[in-house]
Amino acid sequence: MAATDSDATDQAATGSTSSSASASAPASSSASTSAPATPGTKETTAITLDPAPNSWSAPGEQDIFSLYGAIMLMFVLFIVIYLYAIFDRFAGRQGSGTPLRTTIPTMLTVGLAYDLLPPLEAVNILLPAALIIAALARDIALWIQPEDPAEREAEAEAAEARMEARADARAEAQAETQPAPHAGPSGSLATSREETAG
Repeated sequence: MAATDSDATDQAATGSTSSSASASAPASSSASTSAPATPGTKETTAITLDPAPNSWSAPGEQDIFSLYGAIMLMFVLFIVIYLYAIFDRFAGRQGSGTPLRTTIPTMLTVGLAYDLLPPLEAVNILLPAALIIAALARDIALWIQPEDPAEREAEAEAAEARMEARADARAEAQAETQPAPHAGPSGSLATSREETAG
């Protein structure tokens, strides 16, 4: 009876050490193995760590998750800028006669730049303020002396006529500088015979 009491005490002691060891094991362990408990020996516990996450790549391997992330970032930036351009074109058409036709798109552009590029927060506030003030000054100048649509059309026609004149002058200059097409060998022989015969 005394032997069985000492065995029960040993098993209780090893059981309490194994339970305290497993309680002190980190919560991230996925499996624990233990050696068979024999009377008079201490139980050892080996802890296996969780496998590496899928986003981890070994040295020398291609990091596919960062490639996917870069592609998605470029796609999102393209979509944001494209949608902003559509809205800006729409706002430009709708607000062509409004007093703040330059200031509002400039403010939207500055806001978009600050949203897309967080490091711009470190830039002095005077830079975006100068852009907005310059746009406001243009709007004030246009409000004081508005543009005449007829003048704008005349300027566009004059610019188009100047471009056509330049293209014609360039074509004429190119035609003058190009040498005449050379006659083939049989043609040069015929001309040399005519010269000797005549």
